[in-house]
Amino acid sequence: MDGSKYLAKIDGLLKQNRLLGIVIVVMLIWNVFNFALIIISESETKIVVIPIGSEGMQIGNGRASENYLRRMARYITTMIGTYSAASARGQFMELVDLFSSEKTNGAYDKFSKIAVEIERFPSISSHVRWSGDNPLRYTDNLLQVKVVKDRLVNGVLTESKEKVYCIDYAVAGTRFNVLNIRERDWNNHYETVCNKIEDNPDL
Repeated sequence: MDGSKYLAKIDGLLKQNRLLGIVIVVMLIWNVFNFALIIISESETKIVVIPIGSEGMQIGNGRASENYLRRMARYITTMIGTYSAASARGQFMELVDLFSSEKTNGAYDKFSKIAVEIERFPSISSHVRWSGDNPLRYTDNLLQVKVVKDRLVNGVLTESKEKVYCIDYAVAGTRFNVLNIRERDWNNHYETVCNKIEDNPDL
């Protein structure tokens, strides 16, 4: 084999190696791109758990169905009214996540203060139950829930009072946003019980 043929063969091999290198680089870039897409897709994936008996629960276009509002009212009143010294803070912080972004900080501060007071008395717990034939009334921006709030000391019932939870809310797209939660003494008038301006911190 003369020198020119040998050099030509070497040059051909080098070109093949360069082509193979380009293919490998392209495949590597493609794999990295696909991996990034998978990571992004997994981070944006949301699991929606549909509870049993959720027929008719709909939210969208700034409105929520009656069943949806009923479930939210039940959840909120249970989380805010049925607690022990050990569970109150966790439940309240879970409720903070329901507040709209501009209300979150205020809700966090408010519930943190309430939790501190509750934790001072570990023997005291609270339990709420919906009261009456029609305990829930609602408008496009307010849930009113009539309850009986029981106070227990070392598991013994010491006090029961009729209360109303006034839950101001707004539906933005498909998100249910809590704006404020107030506890009021029942005054026999749904029309006026939530009209007081001041907030009662004793939730």
